[in-house]
Amino acid sequence: MEQSFEVLGAYLTERKKPVVICIDEFQKVKQYADDTAEAVFRSWTQAYPMIRFVFSGSHRQMMTSMFSESSRPFYKSAQVAELAVIDKDAYSAFIKRHFEENKKEIGDSSITSILQWTRQQTYYVQLVCNKLYGDQRPDTAENLTAVYNEIILQEAPIFSSMQLLFTSLQWQLLLAIAKEELVRNPLSQEFSQQHMLGAASSVNSALQALVKKEFVVQESDGYTLQDTLLMRWLQSLD
Repeated sequence: MEQSFEVLGAYLTERKKPVVICIDEFQKVKQYADDTAEAVFRSWTQAYPMIRFVFSGSHRQMMTSMFSESSRPFYKSAQVAELAVIDKDAYSAFIKRHFEENKKEIGDSSITSILQWTRQQTYYVQLVCNKLYGDQRPDTAENLTAVYNEIILQEAPIFSSMQLLFTSLQWQLLLAIAKEELVRNPLSQEFSQQHMLGAASSVNSALQALVKKEFVVQESDGYTLQDTLLMRWLQSLD
């Protein structure tokens, strides 16, 4: 890996032009078999100061720890910026404009439903809108629900096989969080009793495993599933 970086760095330096390298899902570096991967990346960025780097990632906790823990190679090596959710009004106007420019109809209520159902996760917003755009059926709540169901069914075989990745309690907890969508305190007695999860210590172990596997993320106001479509599929199991 080091040799590849050296070759790339030398090539970019010889070009003598401004270069920006953007690395998405940068927290995945932690999962490399080589425990020194973070240090190697850090050494490389220091060796070529003329190159600007943008490190992005969807796992907020892992990204934060990489740049805020004093024992980590990237400690305080970059300016931290959080990308907020796209403003709903701006997103709604964007969707409506693209439909109207191509003489397609979509009502405000449908757009609101799409943004709520997808939790404004861009990939799924685009997926739903793409299907609606190519659909010849009228813009109705029933047809929009049909599109949601079609999308869920497409992914159902993959999601079904995921159950093998979890212990029984982990799966129960994942399903419980999906049903709630956002859980402020998964270790509370009320939540545990409502979903028949058992002792708080066992639930905590299961929760930490789900967070580590990146199926559950901790937001500022509670725990939720990382993948909205997985959450919608789990909700459809009842």
